[in-house]
Amino acid sequence: MKFVSKILLVALAIGICAGFSGCTKNTDSTNIQLENDEEGKILITVKDKSSQKPVSDANVIIVGMDDYFKTNDKGQSPEISLKINKDLYKKYGDTLYKKAPSGSATVIVSKDGYKDYILFNKPVYAGYSANNVNIQMSKSTDKDKGKYTIDVQYPHDLWVKELVAHCKEINGENAGNGEYKIGVGVKDANSKSLEGAFVTIPELGIKTKTDKSGKAVLKPGIIGNMADEYPVKKDLNEYTVVIYKDGYVPSVVFSVSAGKNSDGKVDIKLKGSKDPANENCSVTYQPFDSEWISKVISAVKESYKE
Repeated sequence: MKFVSKILLVALAIGICAGFSGCTKNTDSTNIQLENDEEGKILITVKDKSSQKPVSDANVIIVGMDDYFKTNDKGQSPEISLKINKDLYKKYGDTLYKKAPSGSATVIVSKDGYKDYILFNKPVYAGYSANNVNIQMSKSTDKDKGKYTIDVQYPHDLWVKELVAHCKEINGENAGNGEYKIGVGVKDANSKSLEGAFVTIPELGIKTKTDKSGKAVLKPGIIGNMADEYPVKKDLNEYTVVIYKDGYVPSVVFSVSAGKNSDGKVDIKLKGSKDPANENCSVTYQPFDSEWISKVISAVKESYKE
């Protein structure tokens, strides 16, 4: 049941913590106790998507922990205590790092006869009640070999607003002079090109405006302070692209990929609003690379084989 020590818990969390050393298993309880002042607890319930019956004896893996867990006859995992860590936020700078309202975890659930299920960025708050996870697994067939179900959750709405506010404070216009390229197209809800929309990459502090055709090009370089959460590295660099314009609801796109031979691309429609400050921002993730996800699942499951 030993886990690869290099795999870190995917975390965006409350409080300041460092590393994952000092983790120990409490053999007198079903809980996992970690030496840390800030903890969140998580309980995972697994059901069959079709029958809605509990799925017992499913393997529950939380990336970064040294043991995996089994669901009982009610489809529930043990109550698990997680050490809080915000390494994923470091790339946004100290201010946004400290304002993160919750942590998060990546959860992988597997069982013979079912598609693997991977949940990215599940918020984990200090305490317990907000952290319940309900997972519905789909049965697999021979045609589904290697397939999985993916669920990606977003940062808290309040933190996203802080991110947009940070972007608005970036001074001047500088599209960047890095070795990569991201093309951005912005339209309104009626598919009319929007001129003068601000397009930013907050991790790098670069910012430009769209032209008359609603187009802009960003040229980012490599981001420092990137969290190394997974046993398999991604082939491309990933960026956050924030787009805003007065009179419109801002849009935030996470995980925009770009590389030397693969330009990034973002096409967004901004929704008009009389009071955008009081509306939640539009938040999306660009799709994760399917081959990379399969490699991560395989590597994590392999590390738990006895």
